[in-house]
Amino acid sequence: MTIKKPDVFKEIGSIDSNKYLSFLKERYIDWDGKFNQMHNRDIDFKNVSAFPVVDEFHKLDHFDEFIKISDDLLDILCSTYGRGNFYKIHFSRMTKNSVVNPHIDCGLGFTFSHRIHLPLQTSDNNFLIIGDEKIIMKTNHLVEINNLKTHTVEVNSDFERIHLILDFMTNDIIKYYNF
Repeated sequence: MTIKKPDVFKEIGSIDSNKYLSFLKERYIDWDGKFNQMHNRDIDFKNVSAFPVVDEFHKLDHFDEFIKISDDLLDILCSTYGRGNFYKIHFSRMTKNSVVNPHIDCGLGFTFSHRIHLPLQTSDNNFLIIGDEKIIMKTNHLVEINNLKTHTVEVNSDFERIHLILDFMTNDIIKYYNF
């Protein structure tokens, strides 16, 4: 069984990102938690902070509050892909000192889920590069990327980049592979 990923990326909808920025500001966020270490991200990721909400289907702190503000997100995901569940949800924070080396997201969970980005705070000087294509992601634009292609991120400004990153897996895949 396979899923259809975009060749490079595709926009799947629009969402007001301010509610997620407020979500982050209204609570204590441990940006320097063990998420990067747990997932061997220290190798390819330098000075990239993450705040997980779901990790490998496990709901973490703040999940209930996150879902309460995510009706429109869930509507877009379900109407685009069908009913499903989150394999991962995390907020990612980068500065001009951050590095994401070229990599492919490996593992069945990444292979059989849809990798979705919602830029919450970014600038036109911050790029996602997939293969040879440079992509400027815009705030409020929900985008699926092909995470099975080599990709990297360049932050070329003093502007802090914050993205909500989701891995959404449909129920037919979850049931078939019994994760």
